[in-house]
Amino acid sequence: MKKSMLPIVSLVCAALLAGCSDNNLVPPDPPDAQKPASVHIYAPDGTPAMAIAGLKRSEEMQGVEVECTLVAASEIGTVFSAYPDCDLAIMPTVSAVQLAAQGMEISYVSANVWGNLYVVGYGEAESLSDLKGKVVYTTTGTTIALLEYELAANGIAFEMGSEAKDGVVTLYSMTAASDYLPLIKQAQMKGGEAYGVLGEPAVTKCMTSVATESKIVVDMQEEYKKLTGENGYPQASMIARGSFGAQYSEFIYRNLIPALSKVNDSLISDTENLQSVFEELGSTALLNIPYTADTIARCNLSVGYGQGIGDTVRTYISNLSTYVKPLQGIEIPEAFFALSEGWWNVD
Repeated sequence: MKKSMLPIVSLVCAALLAGCSDNNLVPPDPPDAQKPASVHIYAPDGTPAMAIAGLKRSEEMQGVEVECTLVAASEIGTVFSAYPDCDLAIMPTVSAVQLAAQGMEISYVSANVWGNLYVVGYGEAESLSDLKGKVVYTTTGTTIALLEYELAANGIAFEMGSEAKDGVVTLYSMTAASDYLPLIKQAQMKGGEAYGVLGEPAVTKCMTSVATESKIVVDMQEEYKKLTGENGYPQASMIARGSFGAQYSEFIYRNLIPALSKVNDSLISDTENLQSVFEELGSTALLNIPYTADTIARCNLSVGYGQGIGDTVRTYISNLSTYVKPLQGIEIPEAFFALSEGWWNVD
């Protein structure tokens, strides 16, 4: 893979991943292409669910009954074992890799969210280095691991705690990002300081209604690019149940991938109607947000697959592994990427 994705919503499929021309982006759909009668997709409510919003309306999915179920983020890692009807799921790439390493028969389809983390706050800080001597609120998992990686790679000391300390970034872990939005609001009201790691659309919510003078202090995707040269990282991915991927590989790449691409394009071009789209999806987390094109662009929704996607994922996992113990020494089976890399075999 020469490049895993484009910066924003102009979607990357094999043409960009493997150097094909646009005319060969998706082979023509033969009359006898095997399609499932139905497909059931699970996703956590929030930004990952955006990747499948409006999928039912897609022309590419005509003749296939599409059912989307949104679950709590804490539940998404169990959907293949807990729900026999789950054919596909969008989940944190870290979770998918761990399941594959544990022997679960699943297949990597595509990367769909290429980084959606920002340090937002009210105060004097303007950059990553300015966070020294500040407390930064964060959630666990990928969020804190990526921040720790970027701080360490930039030679910035950090430690866990609740009190600010000179020369050190103090990380304070909380259960949910919504827990520290009031702290940012309070900082603005009292003329103090507060910073926290948020993803869109919480970033927009914070800056437009919670604390209107708050700002984005650090774009963590840009920091990652400075360190790695990559335009983002595969934060959330589409994963197929092994048997579904084996039986319907042509459907996935002739129909589903182009449909996902068009879904993402439509989000940024039709922000006025997103409320109804997300209501139809069954989301609660995505409602009542004043969406703009910038909001959707900052979500970094994009479809990445094809040759080299496995290397991109492995690099991402390796970068996080120092800070996520279950990833240390993890061995990702080659078969996990066979569906995504093998189907579009272009030199």
